[in-house]
Amino acid sequence: MAALPAEKLPPPELEDLFWTTYGQDGATLLQVRQTAKSKGSCTVTCMRGADRLWSSDRCLARRGHLRFISRDGEKLLVLYPEPEIDGPAGDVELGALWKRGVLARRYTVAQVLGSLRGTRIEAGQLHWLHSDLPTEIDGGVRVTLADGRGEFLLFDGSGLPNAPGNLAMLRANPVVLSGSRARR
Repeated sequence: MAALPAEKLPPPELEDLFWTTYGQDGATLLQVRQTAKSKGSCTVTCMRGADRLWSSDRCLARRGHLRFISRDGEKLLVLYPEPEIDGPAGDVELGALWKRGVLARRYTVAQVLGSLRGTRIEAGQLHWLHSDLPTEIDGGVRVTLADGRGEFLLFDGSGLPNAPGNLAMLRANPVVLSGSRARR
């Protein structure tokens, strides 16, 4: 019996651009897979079961980013847990929402956090997420911020607590951090 060929490993300089994220809609498996030919040259494919939903020829995320697929497979929310600070703090990108491989919106410190309160900066990187990983909710993701506040980032692009004109002020209940008190 012949041995099965091993899956080809990516070159070390590109391995950060190779990743797969899974989700599900009922009993149907969703899969978004990114591969790269070179830096800045990626192919992303979204599968719903055995059917291809969409594909894109751009790099949507890196392996260390947090990725969430909407239940219909149309959208991918990518969060950057430790973005680099290079310029005004309010403009630092915390993530992006992609629809069928096309950028739908970017999330910045000013929109999601409002300020740097409750965050820390180390070695030029912003630490804005709590150690509890974001959790999927119906229609989006619940993110626990470093100071314990909870926020929703929804697949329709809403849920930004500090966006101009946001009257709804979607807020999740804060988590109580050990040894401290969470504020509302």
